[in-house]
Amino acid sequence: MEREVFYCGTHSGRDVNKFKELGLTAMTARIVSPPLIDKCIVNMECKVVDQLDTGDHTIFVGEIITSYLSDEKKKRLYNLGNENFGGL
Repeated sequence: MEREVFYCGTHSGRDVNKFKELGLTAMTARIVSPPLIDKCIVNMECKVVDQLDTGDHTIFVGEIITSYLSDEKKKRLYNLGNENFGGL
């Protein structure tokens, strides 16, 4: 899911429907409103607990409420920086 991860991290949901653009399948979350992403090895439901206005950006601090781990054997994808990804 390298392409999907990069796209989601570089495009705002205010400007584009990421699920539609990437052909992702949404799953209903149990606690929060935003959907989970089917086929991900991990999904986390989070709530915003604080925010910091830094001038041109706002940093949101979240608390993980619950998480889900897939039973499928998949490689984990890591962002190594500079648009490089690697899996383990």
